[in-house]
Amino acid sequence: MFFELSKSKDVNEKRALSYFYLPSYPENFHEYYGNKNGFLRRLNRKEMRYSLSDGIKLDNGGVIIQIVEMGGIYIIFIAFAIISWLISNQLKVKFAKYSKMPIQYSGKEIAERMLRQNGIDDVKVLSVEGQLTDHYNPANKTVNLSRDVYYGSNVAAAAVAAHETGHAVQHASAYAWLQMRSALVPVVSFASRWVQWVLLAGILVVNTFPQLLVAGIILFASTTFFSIITLPVEVNASHRALVWLKGTGITNNQNQAAAFDALKWAAYTYFIAALASLATLVYYVLILMGARNRD
Repeated sequence: MFFELSKSKDVNEKRALSYFYLPSYPENFHEYYGNKNGFLRRLNRKEMRYSLSDGIKLDNGGVIIQIVEMGGIYIIFIAFAIISWLISNQLKVKFAKYSKMPIQYSGKEIAERMLRQNGIDDVKVLSVEGQLTDHYNPANKTVNLSRDVYYGSNVAAAAVAAHETGHAVQHASAYAWLQMRSALVPVVSFASRWVQWVLLAGILVVNTFPQLLVAGIILFASTTFFSIITLPVEVNASHRALVWLKGTGITNNQNQAAAFDALKWAAYTYFIAALASLATLVYYVLILMGARNRD
C-alpha cells in the first residue's frame, strides 16, 4: 500500500498525480481517506463516484483520488481457469462413462465409413498419442484420433470420431465458417506471438503513448474473433456427426442421447474459452478508456 498525494490546485495535475493504491478493495473502502489541501480526511459515500474504467474515483471539490486495481486481469484469469477446469473434469467423467457403452464399430471404422459416404477419398484417418487430442488437420487432410478413440468401439469414441470427420466434411464442402477460420490462422499465429508483450508494454506507457495499447488490443481482438468463429465450426461439426450417426443406425435412441451429451460438454470448452477471451478484451479496452478519461 502506498500514498502519493498531490497538493496542486490544478485539477488535471491532481488527476495524474493523486493515487491511493490497494492490492484489493477492502470491505470498508468507503471509510478510507481522501486528500484535501495536503491533509487526509474522511470521505463519505456521497462523495464517491464509480467508474468501470478507472476503478473507484473519489471526488470532492475537484480533488480526486483513484483506487487503482491492478489485479483485474488475474481475477478474470483465475475465474475462467476454475470454470474451464470444472468443465474439462466433467468432460472426462462423461467420456469415461460413455466409453463403457459398446457399439459395433471402432472410431477408425466410423471415420472411414463417414468419409466414404460423403464421397471423400483423399483424407486419411490416423492414430495419435494422448488423451482427447483428437483433431482434423486441413493442411494435410488427416483425421487424427487418440488411441482410445481410434481403437475404441463405444459411444464416446463414435461421437468423437464422427465429430472430427465432420470437420473433414466441412472442408470438402467449403463450409464458410471453416474457410474464414482457416484464413485467420496466419494472423492469429502472428498475434499470439506478440500480443502479450505489446499489451504489457502498452499498459506501462498508456498515459504517455496509448497507441501501443491500442495495437495490443487489436492483436488480442484478432485472437478473440478467432475463438468466437470457432464456435459455429464446432457446433456444426457436432450436428453433422449426430445426424450421420443416427441416420446410419450406428447409435440407437439411448446411444444417441449419450453421444449428444458427450459432444455437448466438449462444446462447452470452446464456449468458455471464447467467453474468457472476450472478457479479457473488454478489460483491456476499459483500461484504455480510463487512460483517455484522465487526459
